[in-house]
Amino acid sequence: MKGNIDIVVGGPPCQGFSQKGSRKIMDDERNYLFKYFFKVVKYLRPKYLLWKMYQIF
Repeated sequence: MKGNIDIVVGGPPCQGFSQKGSRKIMDDERNYLFKYFFKVVKYLRPKYLLWKMYQIF
């Protein structure tokens, strides 16, 4: 599977960054899940990566 992937699509969960929630931007563990996503991408080595980010402010 490694190196045979054309595209990986993803992005960080937005709940921790949401202005509607408890606004624990630095203390919400979901805000750091992107690190694990990048580990998977680094392992898979896709030809393309589509990364979606949301505006925080």
